[in-house]
Amino acid sequence: MIAATVTVVLGKYFERKKDIEAHYREKKTQIYDEFLCKLLKLFHSTSENNKEIDDLVSFLQEWQRKIILWGEQDVLLNYINWLERLKEGKNDAKVMFMMEELFLEIRRDLGHKNNKLVKGTFTRLILKNPKIFLSIAENNPDVTLQEVAEAEKNLVNLQ
Repeated sequence: MIAATVTVVLGKYFERKKDIEAHYREKKTQIYDEFLCKLLKLFHSTSENNKEIDDLVSFLQEWQRKIILWGEQDVLLNYINWLERLKEGKNDAKVMFMMEELFLEIRRDLGHKNNKLVKGTFTRLILKNPKIFLSIAENNPDVTLQEVAEAEKNLVNLQ
């Protein structure tokens, strides 16, 4: 009788724990998806509209509140490090790779494996000419995105 009671209680406990984890994962997925949608929209935008920048700033302020409440600690730490680098005005290869680390932590927080994802995986999805960027960044991790853009233009002019 005691064994049956313990079995039922443990079963209910683990079922409830699983339900809570599923709810957290659903909420986190929504929050991370909002962030990725906004960020990728900015990367793929062709204009340098100040309104877009202002919208992004207000979005990030609201998103930070959500990540404080729902984000796993490594996601939060990677986000803070990436944001600090951006605030320093360093628009370089390190910023891109720090962003990749943030993406990896987001995936890990949602329960995904990352063991087959190599450095540059997400850069390949975001940049127009990722091979050029990765080639230059491998030799010079301090290369700015502006310098990469100039190298791309030079290659186009040579063709």
